[in-house]
Amino acid sequence: MNRGNGPSRMSPKAAAGFAVDITMAMLLPVLMAHVLTDNALHEIIGVVLFGLFILHHVLNLDWYGAIFSGRWNAARILFSALNVLLSLAMIGTVISSVMVSRLVFSFLGARGGLFARKLHVCTTAWGFLLMAVHLGLHWGMAQGVAKRLAGGAGNNRIQTWALRSMAVLISAYGIIAYHTHDMAARLVMYYGYSFLDPERSRVFYFMDLLAIMGLFTVAGHYGIRWLRKAVRRGHHGVVNP
Repeated sequence: MNRGNGPSRMSPKAAAGFAVDITMAMLLPVLMAHVLTDNALHEIIGVVLFGLFILHHVLNLDWYGAIFSGRWNAARILFSALNVLLSLAMIGTVISSVMVSRLVFSFLGARGGLFARKLHVCTTAWGFLLMAVHLGLHWGMAQGVAKRLAGGAGNNRIQTWALRSMAVLISAYGIIAYHTHDMAARLVMYYGYSFLDPERSRVFYFMDLLAIMGLFTVAGHYGIRWLRKAVRRGHHGVVNP
């Protein structure tokens, strides 16, 4: 979904959509760090995030209207598949949230037990990682906005390599944090609870989550760049790797 190259070229609707996406990206790691907050705040943030998710889809209804038109290439298939998977993860998160809620949805009297807790941990983990990849796929647009907000300063070689080096460091930290928090087990409904290591600093716990998010954002950004270059090489008669 192309929203332009910067604020000066954005329509009000596109600017609102961009603001919604950024807000969701900021709230998601806070929501994942629920062991650092009380349950009431966690549930309230969850409701706000789901409201923003609905608003995101309302602002992008044009995408649904054009889904059966135009040419489907590898990049479009990837974007669409990710949108579907992310939507399923969010729906699963909402259902499991209702089942484990002790405040916002407690009036419904739903009690899902251990299965609901495992489902909640699983769907939120999938949503967290898929949202990070989604952010990476749209990172080029975010860079364009940042450049315009900074006065349109052009990139230079030193800046480019500094950012790439930062991406490598964040990714390396993210890989370690991914294994430290056993994210793979969360993705297959192994855990029904999340625990905070008493010897682990709360600051570092939150930094771990940001690093994991950064890892998948970097993967999404460079993954889509590689895919588009591969498609272009294929169109010019070069065999894709």
